[in-house]
Amino acid sequence: TSKRFKKCAEHSNSPIKFRATAIIYFKRFYLQWSVMEHHPKHIMLTCVYASCKVEENHVSAEELGKGIQQDHQIILNNEMIVLKSLDFDLIVYAPYRSIEGFIDDMDDFCNGAHQRLKVIHSFHPFAILFKNKLIKCLLF
Repeated sequence: TSKRFKKCAEHSNSPIKFRATAIIYFKRFYLQWSVMEHHPKHIMLTCVYASCKVEENHVSAEELGKGIQQDHQIILNNEMIVLKSLDFDLIVYAPYRSIEGFIDDMDDFCNGAHQRLKVIHSFHPFAILFKNKLIKCLLF
């Protein structure tokens, strides 16, 4: 499932925070529904589409569907079902923003101590990798 999310998100040219939002939508959706009622592939596409809209990186349903060789009507037909299942609560606090905020706070805290700033900035890629693994765990 994680690989399919990545493939969908790559076709929408979306950064990792869009994928995280889509994964959280997907998880929230299936807390209320069964995979026997709604096909996960269709819901996954719809969640990617909704996350791009919410995170202000709008990609048309046609463009997303064409990028992964799927009918865009699947996305549009499931959009209201997904939104209703989420109770229209589309705000997601992805972990990536907190990492960036922490790095910025540490920049201010170090107050120009160049060597300490280098060390703090070297942690950023590792923190992102850790958060990526954490987000993938949400799918299982």
